[in-house]
Amino acid sequence: MEGDNCCEKLYNRIRQGKCGKFFLFLVLGGLNVADLVSDWFLFHDVHAAEEGLVFGPPDKNIWISLLFFSILGTILFSFEILNLGKDIFTGTSWVDIDIMSAIIIWFEDIPQITINCAILACREEAISIFQISKASIVILGALIRMLVGIVRACRRRHSSNKSIEEFKQCNTFKFIMFFGLSLMVIGSVIVFFFAQSSFKDGTWEFKTPRTLWEGEYHDSKYFERVGVYGNLGFLDDKDATNAQQETKNPAHSYWMKFFQIYDIHHANDVITVVVTFDTINRSNFRIQTLFSDAAENNTDECFVVKQSDWSVSRDLNCTRLSQIRGSKENIKFTFSYVKPRNHLVFGDIQYNVRGTVNGTCLTSSELNVSPTEVKADKILSPNYEIVLRYFKAKEDYESGNLVQTKSDNVTFYDPQRHLVDITNVWKTGFLGCKITGSVSPHLNSGVSSSC
Repeated sequence: MEGDNCCEKLYNRIRQGKCGKFFLFLVLGGLNVADLVSDWFLFHDVHAAEEGLVFGPPDKNIWISLLFFSILGTILFSFEILNLGKDIFTGTSWVDIDIMSAIIIWFEDIPQITINCAILACREEAISIFQISKASIVILGALIRMLVGIVRACRRRHSSNKSIEEFKQCNTFKFIMFFGLSLMVIGSVIVFFFAQSSFKDGTWEFKTPRTLWEGEYHDSKYFERVGVYGNLGFLDDKDATNAQQETKNPAHSYWMKFFQIYDIHHANDVITVVVTFDTINRSNFRIQTLFSDAAENNTDECFVVKQSDWSVSRDLNCTRLSQIRGSKENIKFTFSYVKPRNHLVFGDIQYNVRGTVNGTCLTSSELNVSPTEVKADKILSPNYEIVLRYFKAKEDYESGNLVQTKSDNVTFYDPQRHLVDITNVWKTGFLGCKITGSVSPHLNSGVSSSC
């Protein structure tokens, strides 16, 4: 009998002295505060997520749900702390402690953990000690709730003033509460696992953090052979009739590569791409790629387009284009890399653009830059149209600005033959979720650029 009442003796001993009461209140109250703070930090991180490379803000319904449960949790946790204080210091409470815990478990903790698991399953999280500690606290909190519930259940089991029906109801209620606690522990372990592991090439990898705040990311999973490409709309004949479109204008499958994402992600902060073309024949163009921190990697190539079949040949030393006097225009892109930060996992690529039209230097606003229905940026003028977009080159077609053919000629990149659409490449997390980042660089008129 004495062994059966050990839980009750332990419970009463803690509550007899002032120190025991304060300790119990601080532990249980502190647990609620830590849980509440972690909920609002999660909401802040989700709501503050920025659109960049690969990742962007989660679905709006996610952060609305988090906001709702964070507000609900604030109300419930505040009441639970007051209810705990009244129970510990006066021996009575407004609402039974176990009932209050069960309400919080099922209506706040479990929904929050479920949403957290869904977010982490679709994202790459930094491998950091801070995140490990955060996940560990969530698990510890769930275990403390379970321990407190066990002690209270053990104490009540030998209560002499309960009827058989009350015992049945109590057992049913305890099962519901402990089942919810078990789900909390399982959910917390899943959060810990997703936050500290990655899924690559069909296998799970668990990493050890290098520093307290610095994390490691599997950028090769997303950036290998991925580059910034432009559609050569300046080759189009704007005066062509509808009947002439197919023969006089190239299809949207004519793309050229500006640079690889690795070029700006790892080695350069700024890359400048200048495209020069003649406006009379629309058959000669030049592509210059200039690297801010690696001038030895600069490229300068000229090409000639045969409009009868849209075949392309190299113009060595840019002889053909240099012989054209006047009637040449150019468009200059200045790309800048925004380094990763808290809410921008892989950073972002931003650009500004200037164009020379009829001898006049035009800004991006004068060039009428506007987004298209696929979130790519389209640059328009009376003489040309260029669309920017991320693509991944297929292994056999990883070349320079244009694709090198077996006959030592070149051809434009064709998304159907040579490239993989970025929405099919940037499948994120264990679930392979839909891309939330941008499919093209972001226009930013603040990036320094000149004609």
